[in-house]
Amino acid sequence: MPDQQSHPSTATHQQIQSTPSTSQANVQTFLAVNTQGVLLSTALIEVCHLGIKYSARALIDSGSEATFISERLFNLIKLPYESIQAQVSGVNLSVAAQPRKRCQLIIGSSVKPHIQIETCAYVLPQLAGNLPSYTLPEASLKDLPPLQLADPNFFRSSQIDVLIGADILPSILLSGSHSNICGTLLGQETIFGWILCGPIAASPTSKVCSFSARLAVKESKLDSILTKFWEVEDVPVKLVKESTSVCEENFIRSTKRSEDGRYVVSLPFKEPDNIKLGHSRPIALAQYLRNEMRLSKDLPLKEQYDSVIREYLDLGHMHQHHDEGSRRVQRFQSLIKREQPQ
Repeated sequence: MPDQQSHPSTATHQQIQSTPSTSQANVQTFLAVNTQGVLLSTALIEVCHLGIKYSARALIDSGSEATFISERLFNLIKLPYESIQAQVSGVNLSVAAQPRKRCQLIIGSSVKPHIQIETCAYVLPQLAGNLPSYTLPEASLKDLPPLQLADPNFFRSSQIDVLIGADILPSILLSGSHSNICGTLLGQETIFGWILCGPIAASPTSKVCSFSARLAVKESKLDSILTKFWEVEDVPVKLVKESTSVCEENFIRSTKRSEDGRYVVSLPFKEPDNIKLGHSRPIALAQYLRNEMRLSKDLPLKEQYDSVIREYLDLGHMHQHHDEGSRRVQRFQSLIKREQPQ
């Protein structure tokens, strides 16, 4: 989703000092030092998978554009997922996290078992930490009306495993609302029960209170991912073998064109001025005799072989080497004689 300008979703008469979040694994974008406790909306939900219901504590955040699930709960349920490249950004357009997995899950309610909501969630190592940031004094909640709360222990600091964003918020909200609960809290009816949020009417505290701001998910395009890959990865330089280099130099140095238009290049010897073939004549002679024996047993093959030799001679690719006393040349000439028409 495209990043848009973010604004804090908390309003208070007290002065708030904001500091950017340095943890990439935390969905929260900053911490607020507040002289007044603020309660965020939490609920106990059911995550359904393969017929099994898992209870989880969720933060309901209308300022988030996506739904998230903690890596702890994701590994416990073993949800199927797809690999992605995404960024979570918030206040000041700072990147707070970079999820690599996205899963499909079904959210249910113990209050209304017939309602199930299917959505996708991004997997992060941690979400909003423990909420509220500290356990609220029960004395501040003595005037709480008898409502069926979505989180009966909303005042106790506890772990958050699911963050429900605005992508499915309309599906969980109901019409009921209640203001001025305990003097300052706002109650909203949902499919999970009543959720509460707002400032706590209690004596000032100097503790650090965390709160959630609007989050945006920006999925990276394939071309930008490939660009980063090529910028980061070092391509190893392939070393050229010495023999390959010698052949290239010989080709450049000795290639020429003959009078009849043909290109001529010399054989690539490492030491052209000091060529030592060794005693190769016995080996070549033995190979020649074996070839003659094989051709004498296969007349059609011999005819094809003789035809190729004649073509080489006609095209000038080879010629007779007159060296008297050389048995090798005599064998070659006898082969040529056998090629002549009877």
